[in-house]
Amino acid sequence: MLKQLRNAEVRMGIQVSGGMGAKKALELKPDFLVVQGIEAGGHVQGNKSLSVALEEVFEVARDTPVVAAGGIATGIDICKYLKAGAAAVILGTRFVATKESAAHPLYKEEIIKTKGASDTVLTVCLTKAWPNATHRLLRSNTTYRMWESAGRPPGPVYVTNGTLLGNRPGEYDIVALDKDGRTTWERYIDVVPVESMLQCDVNALGTYAGQGVGSINDILSFAALMNRLVKEYNDCLSNLCK
Repeated sequence: MLKQLRNAEVRMGIQVSGGMGAKKALELKPDFLVVQGIEAGGHVQGNKSLSVALEEVFEVARDTPVVAAGGIATGIDICKYLKAGAAAVILGTRFVATKESAAHPLYKEEIIKTKGASDTVLTVCLTKAWPNATHRLLRSNTTYRMWESAGRPPGPVYVTNGTLLGNRPGEYDIVALDKDGRTTWERYIDVVPVESMLQCDVNALGTYAGQGVGSINDILSFAALMNRLVKEYNDCLSNLCK
């Protein structure tokens, strides 16, 4: 795969979460490294804050550009990490809550209702398709709340005949249909709720969000959001230079 990417002149980045991972990734000669902090929404690789992880990676990255990811939602955040030495940043949750995003409208509304980082939770709840994978989602997620109230019972296991067994509450509830009406999703699946789903129980699906949600208070167009981020970034730079 790496050879194919090189031959096609595709730039390749590798996500890491600290110094040890970065050293191993650099053996593959990536064009850049993505450093993900524990603040990130969705599936979370590491167990360190973004600031700590960046410091470790900077020590070994040398001339390889480093991209910061995790909990970044404003131009002020962007300014912080670029000033710290990152070559670029990645924003995820902030762009979920945009008009152009294909995320389900109710998912977007849940994001902008949040007050701060404590409205997210790092968990291993939605593991039906990806066992033992840690992820950060909105604390309002109903599947998470059911599972938490039940004492966090372990996920399903496959027995010899391929049958899926589980003892979590609502294990086999159908929580969404695809627009064709034939594809269904059960509770504890890691699928993100999108606007094309029918009969969608949004908060039972993968309502992922990073710890920057407290700064997300509106649903903007992509262009309007970019203008705001640039202004916030420039204002931050101006204040730093005073």
